[in-house]
Amino acid sequence: MRIRFGWLAAVLLLSAGCTPDGTAEGVSGEVHALLSQQVADWNSGDIAAFMDGYWRDERVRFASGGEVRRGWSKVMSDYERRYPDRAAMGTLHTGGVEISEISKEAAMVFGQWAVTAGGAHHCGLFTLLVRKVEGRWVVVHDHTSSAGDSVAAGRTCEQLATGAGEETSESATQRKADGARLYADSRVGIERRPTQGAQHAARVRQVVGKQ
Repeated sequence: MRIRFGWLAAVLLLSAGCTPDGTAEGVSGEVHALLSQQVADWNSGDIAAFMDGYWRDERVRFASGGEVRRGWSKVMSDYERRYPDRAAMGTLHTGGVEISEISKEAAMVFGQWAVTAGGAHHCGLFTLLVRKVEGRWVVVHDHTSSAGDSVAAGRTCEQLATGAGEETSESATQRKADGARLYADSRVGIERRPTQGAQHAARVRQVVGKQ
């Protein structure tokens, strides 16, 4: 995918496991492997390896910065010119990634990206269409946008780049426990209502009977 400050492919936040067949878990696992490899390739400064994750076809589509570019060869040349060395590429970070399976051979990926280069942070959002072509997953459409000083969920570029503002595993566990407790309490309240209603009716009958 083409980006103004470098593509930020995603490490998917998957709660399900991976299976070897074409189930949702299998598709997610395979796409996860593709994107994780691209992140590693970018951060190692290997543009050629990074671009290997894209459909090597002149129909591959890149949209960014208000323009659309087509063709693997053209985008490869642009990357080599724009990022002549590892320092220019910076370090890639991602967050808020979601994957949506379309079929056993296609999926959409959504997420936030951030690149830190030369002490500056740049960030935005990305949307990818990935497909399984000739037995391997590749990106066939890449739309990357810059979000200025902030991204979704109110996190700034610096927060996304440094991992600040992310929910820790401990806080996530506590949040889920709190939610479960509140739900349980609400269920108890619902179950008590018939009993409380019956008790009130009995008290009313007692009062009426004494009159």
